[in-house]
Amino acid sequence: MKLLFPVFRGNNMNAIYLLKNEIKHYDWGSTAWIPELLDQSNEKGEPYAELWMGVHPSGMSLADGRDSTIALKTLIESNKQFFLGRQVKNKFNGLPYLFKLLAAEKPLSIQAHPNLEQAKRGFERENERAMTLDNPSRNYKDANHKPEIICALSPFRAMCGFRTIPDIISLLKKFNCPVVLPLIKIFDTDKNTNAQSESSAGRSIGDSENLYKRFLTKLFSLSLDDRNKISDYIKNHSIALKEQAPEFNREWDMLVLFNRYYDSDPAVLSPLYLNVLDLKPGESVFLPAGVLHAYISGFGVELMANSDNVLRGGLTHKYIDSTELLSILNLEPFLPRIFKPNNDSYFEYPTEASEFSLVCMKSDERSIEKKCDIAGPTIIIVVEGELVIRFKNGEDPLKVKKGRSIFIAAELNRDDFSLTGSYTFYAAHCVCPQNEG
Repeated sequence: MKLLFPVFRGNNMNAIYLLKNEIKHYDWGSTAWIPELLDQSNEKGEPYAELWMGVHPSGMSLADGRDSTIALKTLIESNKQFFLGRQVKNKFNGLPYLFKLLAAEKPLSIQAHPNLEQAKRGFERENERAMTLDNPSRNYKDANHKPEIICALSPFRAMCGFRTIPDIISLLKKFNCPVVLPLIKIFDTDKNTNAQSESSAGRSIGDSENLYKRFLTKLFSLSLDDRNKISDYIKNHSIALKEQAPEFNREWDMLVLFNRYYDSDPAVLSPLYLNVLDLKPGESVFLPAGVLHAYISGFGVELMANSDNVLRGGLTHKYIDSTELLSILNLEPFLPRIFKPNNDSYFEYPTEASEFSLVCMKSDERSIEKKCDIAGPTIIIVVEGELVIRFKNGEDPLKVKKGRSIFIAAELNRDDFSLTGSYTFYAAHCVCPQNEG
């Protein structure tokens, strides 16, 4: 485990803590983005994939206080009402979110996350089988769900949710690989093509669940010989595909990219059945449970419920349980909305999750003091410039440079300090309504 940053010894009423965070060196990570943000050298060229901020046991943050360094979870448990606030304490009994930096130089696995009931049942079931948490065949690492939001810090490409049936048929036909033709026949009837309608949010209101399930089941069960034929077809026809259907060059390029890393994986076809999204810096998407997705490339901040439950569906050498994945998927078209921030200095990204909310706050006026209107237990990470926290009681200001993060107790009065400096930061927080908890 690598921990970062020197100890900060001054804080206001032991309520603001500089964090030391764990780095995950997954092989898909970037060698540059996270080290550059942290002003760290990376002479060995290691992949820096994720930086975790929170209390998940797989990547616990440490809090630097006035007198000692302590695990953030231990700190919170020493006075849950003060650090979490009464509503969050009563509803979740702990910090309910996990905050990350994510830097993808190579594609991540295609995956989905269970809803809360599925996670509870799956976790209990695998515990009853005496499966250890580090068992590579384990699907459920905890009993929590994992809704999440990703917000781009750089141009960011992702695949999210199933395309409509007519769009899948069209793309598979343009691909025109002989091995794929039986897959087209699963969908290709007048009834299936014409009956499907969609709401403005992108969700099907037709009964297509069984068709998507049959399609994926057939895809997952392709023989190694058929998978190799698809791989060879991509290698031999990528130029022709671009000439014949240049409007889908992005998808053809992704087939080539995926085939380079996972040439015997049927999920190389995923750009033909999943929506491809290109986010600009500052744009975000929220993903509820059961949505099949993959992050392809880019640097971003990711915020989720405090869980590490992942069921994979391809583009990985890790364990894949296709039967369990199919049991938790939302088998319908889904095109997530892209949230675009306005030009204000404060923007809160909409989510459907009660565990977290994501805020972007910025200022280019060093002398202007702003109130911190971010309520509840809060983690802030500075991504540009330097945030200066000035305390009303005369304590020395706390300077939070680019790449550093802090935890702010929920019950610290936000009137007791102000924010100054030239900065851009992202903040994770949780506020339960007064009638909850």
